[in-house]
Formats: sequence, C-alpha cells, structure tokens
Amino acid sequence: MRVLQAVHGWFPRHAGGTERYVAGLVRALVATGDQVEILAGSDQPRERTAIHSETWEGVPLHRLYRNGLYLESWYHAYHPGAEAEIRALLERLRPALIHLHHWKR
Repeated sequence: MRVLQAVHGWFPRHAGGTERYVAGLVRALVATGDQVEILAGSDQPRERTAIHSETWEGVPLHRLYRNGLYLESWYHAYHPGAEAEIRALLERLRPALIHLHHWKR
C-alpha cells in the first residue's frame, strides 16, 4: 500500500516524540512491504514556498519550506502557498492512505 506519513518536523532539526514515533512506524511499514513516503514541515523560512525531496533511510522524504515570518505560530498554520505545494505533491504521489500525525508547520 502507498502510505504518506505527514508530520510537522523531521530529523535532524526536529527529533521529539512525534518524530521518533513516526520513524518507528515508517520502519515497520517498510519492513512489511508498504511503499512509504514522508511529508515533513520545516521551521526554516525560505524566500519561496516549496517542497524539497530527499531520502531518509532510503525512504522518500518531502520537506515543506514556507516563506513568511513567525512560522511557529499557530495562527500561521494555514498558508495558501503550502496548500498548493501539498496538493501538487499528493496528485503526483497518489497515496492510498495519508497518516497525519501532527501538523503545525
């Protein structure tokens, strides 16, 4: 099954309980043969909102970078540019399941 794990941050910058839990879940799903990808937010602002793809332990990792100020504030949780980037990513990946763990960024 194609599974997208969505979480507010990822290693190495963010290594809290949620990230550690999701990492364990990703490893377990990969071990069962599922096709897993990760979408993670970032608290590092960029000039232009974009998703940059890399890998983490061989798993595709997509980091969402937003433009703007005060990205850690809850009242900035919605971002039109982020919505467009995420929609484009979802159309490309077409996951069967999206597991949203925590989303602040």
